[in-house]
Amino acid sequence: MSFRLFACAGSPDVAVPAGPVLTDTAREVTEVARFRDARALAADPAGRLYVVEAAESAVVVLDARGLPVASLGGPGSGDYSFLEPHDVDPANGLDLFVADAGNARIQRLSADGRFIETIPVPVGDPERMRPDRPADPSDPAQRGRPVAVAVGPAGSLYAVEAERGVVLRWDTGRRLSRRLGADGSGALADPTDLVVSGDGRVFVADAGLGAVLVYDDLGALVRAVPGEAAGGVVAVGLAPSQDGARLLVVGPRAVAVHRADGGLVEVIRVGGSEPLVGAAVSGGVLHMLTPTRLLRVE
Repeated sequence: MSFRLFACAGSPDVAVPAGPVLTDTAREVTEVARFRDARALAADPAGRLYVVEAAESAVVVLDARGLPVASLGGPGSGDYSFLEPHDVDPANGLDLFVADAGNARIQRLSADGRFIETIPVPVGDPERMRPDRPADPSDPAQRGRPVAVAVGPAGSLYAVEAERGVVLRWDTGRRLSRRLGADGSGALADPTDLVVSGDGRVFVADAGLGAVLVYDDLGALVRAVPGEAAGGVVAVGLAPSQDGARLLVVGPRAVAVHRADGGLVEVIRVGGSEPLVGAAVSGGVLHMLTPTRLLRVE
């Protein structure tokens, strides 16, 4: 069973169900670009690809063929500069949101690279998030470490804060409004990546649990998608398809493709000595990223 994607415009309390591998698909894999220390991969509705290149403290923009067209950012702590960037979300293709982990912030840039705003990321501690006691970004003890970022419906914003291992949510006014995965049945162990669907569901890749945890738009845990088919979980993605959205569960050596509402469709493996760090769809074609190579899967 194969599929065709179409691009458009720590807690032990979580039970992770096991599921059978329905298919193990061999595909032709072509290298289309090289990097030194790539951390994340994303695609916008126009098919452009975005790679976080930590070695250059930059976001590299490529066309659908994998040819570089721009490099945004550079090392530093000022506007338009990054320190240990970890993730990028091109959202609607008009803005870029970059998880600038070393600077404890998310930076928002326009598609042509102009600086728009900075969103400080505090440590994901409930005492730091009280409305009557806002976090002080100049205090090192209050500086969080955002390693993933995603834009939600109506301009809401989400980030994985790695110091406390939680997901933070900002509303459209950039007010820090919610924390996901802190405790209870939906507690996270080692979150590494996230994506948000158009209906507000939040899909969080948790390397510690070996699963993708799915939360509803109110922050309640809905289910856990096992990463067994992909050999673990390092990243997560969403891609539209002819018959509904597809969830990309990225493991070190494979991408397991699930229906977003449940059900494993396909497992796509890649050879080589390097682990995968991300996957995205551009121009209807799946792309995989390792720390040094961007691969096209036909």
